[in-house]
Amino acid sequence: MTTKGKRVQDNPDHWSDIVGMPDEWDKENIRRIIKNFSEEKFSFTEEDGSVTTMTGEAWIVSEVEDAKESHRQGLDPINEHGLKSKDSDMRVATAMPNVLWARISEAYPTLFKDRKHLTWFVKNFKMFQVPNKF
Repeated sequence: MTTKGKRVQDNPDHWSDIVGMPDEWDKENIRRIIKNFSEEKFSFTEEDGSVTTMTGEAWIVSEVEDAKESHRQGLDPINEHGLKSKDSDMRVATAMPNVLWARISEAYPTLFKDRKHLTWFVKNFKMFQVPNKF
C-alpha cells in the first residue's frame, strides 16, 4: 500500500499517520465507554473463597493506585515521570482494569499501540495516569 509516494509500514509508531488523531467525538465516545464501565458492578472471588463486589469506578481507582504504589518502589523522588518497565525501554504511563482496556481497544484498536495516540489518551484521561508527570 502506498500513499503520496511513501510506503506505509505496519509500524505501531505510524498508525496515527494512517488513521489520524482522535478528535472531540472520539474523546466523548471514550468518556461514554468509561462511564458505562464505571456504573457496572463486578464480582471477584478472593483466595479464601469469599466474593467481593465493586463498581467499575472503584476497580479503576484500585488498579491505578496499585500501579502507582508498585512503580513507586525504589523510585528516585526527583523523578516524577515514573519507572521504566523491566521488560521494555518504555515507561509505564497508564493503568486500568483489563476489561476496560479491552473495551476501549475494541473501539479504538490503535489507541494503546501508537505512541501519539497513547500520549493523547494519557493527556485527556489523567485518571489513568501512573507517573506524577507525563
